[in-house]
Amino acid sequence: MRLVVNTYIRSLITDYMHFSPSLLNLLLLLLGMAFIIGNKSGGVLADHGGIQPLP
Repeated sequence: MRLVVNTYIRSLITDYMHFSPSLLNLLLLLLGMAFIIGNKSGGVLADHGGIQPLP
């Protein structure tokens, strides 16, 4: 599974977004860190605020 996802993301980053392949590992690291931070902060916000009804 990891190989398939990595291959798919690699072609998007290098071919369509025109980043050099040497930056691929750094960009994937930053993307993973952003996902972790987003999940953690979303969990904290859900625990403290919950879903509020719209006015």
